[in-house]
Amino acid sequence: MKAAIVFVISSGLLANLALAQSDVQPDGHHSSLTAVDGTRIEDAEFARAIKTLMVASDGKKRVRNAALLFQTSLGGGMLDDLRTTLTTSGIPVIAASASKHDDPASGSVSELENMTVEDRPYDARWVAEPPLDAWTGELARPDSTAPGGIKGELLVDQTLLAAVNTAASRSAAKDFDTAQVAAFSDGSLIRLVDSRTKTHHAVLWAGVPDRLRVFNDIASVREALARVWRNDTYSIVVLFGDGEHKVLPAEGGGYDTPPDNELPAQWHALEATADNLKRTLEGLPPVLDGTAQFFFYATSHATQALDGCGPTFCPKTKVTLPKNGGDLSQRLTLSDNELATFLERSDALPVLRIAHSGKVKRNAIVVEFNEESLGLLSPTASVTEFTLPQEKIGPANTVRIHSHNPTDIQLLIRMVAGSSVGTLPVRDCNADRIDDAINLIDGSADDINQNNIPDKCESGRIRKPGKVHMRPESPSKPSHPVRPPRPRPSR
Repeated sequence: MKAAIVFVISSGLLANLALAQSDVQPDGHHSSLTAVDGTRIEDAEFARAIKTLMVASDGKKRVRNAALLFQTSLGGGMLDDLRTTLTTSGIPVIAASASKHDDPASGSVSELENMTVEDRPYDARWVAEPPLDAWTGELARPDSTAPGGIKGELLVDQTLLAAVNTAASRSAAKDFDTAQVAAFSDGSLIRLVDSRTKTHHAVLWAGVPDRLRVFNDIASVREALARVWRNDTYSIVVLFGDGEHKVLPAEGGGYDTPPDNELPAQWHALEATADNLKRTLEGLPPVLDGTAQFFFYATSHATQALDGCGPTFCPKTKVTLPKNGGDLSQRLTLSDNELATFLERSDALPVLRIAHSGKVKRNAIVVEFNEESLGLLSPTASVTEFTLPQEKIGPANTVRIHSHNPTDIQLLIRMVAGSSVGTLPVRDCNADRIDDAINLIDGSADDINQNNIPDKCESGRIRKPGKVHMRPESPSKPSHPVRPPRPRPSR
């Protein structure tokens, strides 16, 4: 079990302790940010990249402090890896999330989205102009009546700990979202404006902007930071979807788009890919002199992966391909519980994840799973993921990797079950203060006709379909609710 988050709170901030919390993510669970191409930036991988940014190879500190905020479902799972990786650096850090490691986060939809996009319209409290995610709406809230057109907790002269806790307590979704905070090495004392912090550098991330609220999240946070840092030297890098649109066009996997769908030119937005995030973080150190503040904010989709490692599963050490080319076979044996993870979860896709170090030549390394070809290792990315056909997964599995050329490649092979989920407005038709999707997945509400509505909330007789998905007798708490099927865009 991972160690619990430790808070270092000054006496003046004791009033915030009731909200400052961080539930521990269980071993074998990994939260991730989802990129526009569907790839993931996993929690431990992200934490290592942040440490490399903040601490030079000789141990010299590049930043004075850092703040990392996650307006994502499952975002709390990012915090424990950040703490484990960064505490020894001695750099003050605050990390916060709108939700726990296994829960969704909530936001609103526009009137147009509610009428034309959603399968089942939301009630009035989740319809807003402009639509925002709930926690971010309190951190940086657009308001035409406020000076400069924006207000929110990020603009108040206070610590970021007070800002994120106040935002959580005022959030319209506070009964559904459990905000998480981890502060260490005096991270509870961090402010956005500090005379000892000479420069500020922010990276804002939105991997899959499938609703207008994602754009408004980034726009509001970006404007708030620009206002509060206006007297200092600062930079703000935006990685947003495809780098061009506020909402991903339907042909790119998104939903119906607003009439004005072009990103502001002044953002100079980059495509939200794992490689672009890596390049952005690697490009910052030359401008960091030890007095800088680093700020990271993420919104949009996240992923939780479950790997259920056993003694012959998810090898702890890397395996090396033959230097002269040829085959490597890796046995992956699953227990009954591990096999059930991959076969019985309707909300998770089984994935073979191969991390590789060394140079991979194009079209050089072929991957097979139980004698079915999956494709080639990527020559440009350090991680390649393959979706596995469920019918091919069994208690004993073999991954075969064939190299056509001499190589010196090391591999770490894992099977994971995980799927991406974005922030969603709450559905609570039975008024039990639990999202309907959670009720349906954990078995506390029936859905015989499988329309994603608890049967108790529907009037009239419920017609049973020809085939009903069988739930396990003792279902465990899910990592997140099943997202309703995507509606077809109107023509």
